[in-house]
Order: sequence, then C-alpha cells, then structure tokens
Amino acid sequence: MTTGTYRALFTRVVYTEWIFFGLMAIGLMILRRKPEMRGSFRIRGYPLIPVLFVVSSFAIVINQILSDPRESLFGLLLVIAGLPVYYVWTGRTRKGG
Repeated sequence: MTTGTYRALFTRVVYTEWIFFGLMAIGLMILRRKPEMRGSFRIRGYPLIPVLFVVSSFAIVINQILSDPRESLFGLLLVIAGLPVYYVWTGRTRKGG
C-alpha cells in the first residue's frame, strides 16, 4: 500500500474535513443574509456561535499543519487529487450520461 496503514491514511486526511466544515458554516452565514433564505426561526448566539465554530475549525487545521507539516501536506495533496475525479464526475452527470 502506497500510503501505509489505514490508520496513517485516516490520520493524514481526517483533519482536512475541518476545512470543509468551516467553509460550510461560512456559506450558511452568507445564505442567511439573503432575505429569501432567512430561516423561520432565530438561533441564540447568532452570529457569534457560527463564527466561533469557523475559527475553531481553522484552528484545528492550522494546528495539524504546524504539528506535522509533512503528513499534513500529504493529506492535503490526497484531497486535492480528488478534484479531477470530481470534475469528470460532475461533467458526466450534467450531460446526462
């Protein structure tokens, strides 16, 4: 196996999910600014709670990169390597085939 054990692969890549969690929270805050996308309920602590979540998410990512730059870079490269697959897949589904 090129990447070593499953545990090593999991450790290298799992922190990258926090990038997407943080981006998702940012997207939610942007959508909630639009009048047609506002929810029918209020959230206590908004926007402080989502902002804290975004900061915490990126702190996890930065901490991982600083604590183990080599493995972190390898994990990021694995995630980025999936982009061509994503573009090919979404291109096929848009064309209906």
